[in-house]
Amino acid sequence: MLSNIASKVREYRSVFALAGGLLLYCLAAYVLQLPCPIKWLTGISCPGCGMTRSFFSLLSLNIGRAIYYHPLFGAVIGAVPLWFICKVREAYRVRNALGIILAALFIAVYLYRLLILQSPVLEFAPEQGFFARRLHDIFAVCK
Repeated sequence: MLSNIASKVREYRSVFALAGGLLLYCLAAYVLQLPCPIKWLTGISCPGCGMTRSFFSLLSLNIGRAIYYHPLFGAVIGAVPLWFICKVREAYRVRNALGIILAALFIAVYLYRLLILQSPVLEFAPEQGFFARRLHDIFAVCK
């Protein structure tokens, strides 16, 4: 029994490391008020924008605020365990379908929030991104 648990831990070691790293980044981002790296580089919010704030709102048991920050936080909570359960060979198609459905949902919700809802959580300001600011600096020096 103990050797079976140890083999499972070894099998999922990289998954635990990734999950731990993401958790540490989210905690650091929340505590230190770090911006989203994609938003910082491009000036455009990513489809997952608001997810960290959503999870921290959920930890505070503020479901309404969690939905406000990102309406798909519940889908992520449900999909992540299913993703790892479906790692066995027989459920390969289920896992792929789950990934495609979740990606499509994220894109649809992102476009709705950005274009129709114009959510204050999301930002579309490419001129504010790191790349655009550096290009502006380069062109200013070249004048």
